[in-house]
Amino acid sequence: EFYQLTELLENKYHVANIIISGIPPVRKLKQIPFPLKSVLALKELIFNLALQLLCQNKRHFCLVSIDLPVTKQTIAIDGFHPNSIFYRAWAERITKAIEHVSSRH
Repeated sequence: EFYQLTELLENKYHVANIIISGIPPVRKLKQIPFPLKSVLALKELIFNLALQLLCQNKRHFCLVSIDLPVTKQTIAIDGFHPNSIFYRAWAERITKAIEHVSSRH
């Protein structure tokens, strides 16, 4: 479905640039028990590698890595979800990507 979406954006709507956010660093979450953490970490790795390959093969795609620190300062009270500090850093990375692709035109 993801690839269908990118093809739709490219072919039907002729989107000039596509910015893709990477997968969050679930491997860094300490409270996820083994073996679930290993499974999720492997999925994270596979998805991020697939996104890297996609973006390498398409010049108008930009991958934004969100492999940000996962600490008490960046995680919500539930110990699992990001908090406003994490989201702010994520938004700053996306903003820089938008500025970068905008400057190419």
